[in-house]
Amino acid sequence: MNKIFKGRMYRWIFTVVISVIAIELNDCSTMKPFTNILPEKAEPVIQKGVQEGKIILIDVRTPEEFNSGYIAGAINMNVNSEFFDVQIDELDKTKTYIVYCKMGGRSTKAMTLMKEKGFKKVFNLEGGITQWQKENRPVVTPTK
Repeated sequence: MNKIFKGRMYRWIFTVVISVIAIELNDCSTMKPFTNILPEKAEPVIQKGVQEGKIILIDVRTPEEFNSGYIAGAINMNVNSEFFDVQIDELDKTKTYIVYCKMGGRSTKAMTLMKEKGFKKVFNLEGGITQWQKENRPVVTPTK
């Protein structure tokens, strides 16, 4: 092989490897905000991001639903509460948020409201906690 061909081949291989690594490391920082995120993509992002304080996970179901089981690290802010607007107004609009509900309807409503209020990065857990549990992902169940 001549040097020119070898150099081009190595650059091509390097580009492909870097592209594959970038795809594998895809997290909320590279995603288009105000979109759905699948549980399989969300779980590692949530585990690492919540622990490091880079992601805030919001369960927008009722307190009763929340107390029946929730994703570790989630805070409960009932989207149908009269205080929801006040609660989200107190949040840092520059942080990254993942919102979820039972199946995705209320969290879509919450995400839309947060966008209207000027939040920069909000994602909706597609299928809500129902899909999360269907895929056997971990849920915290408080003891009574």
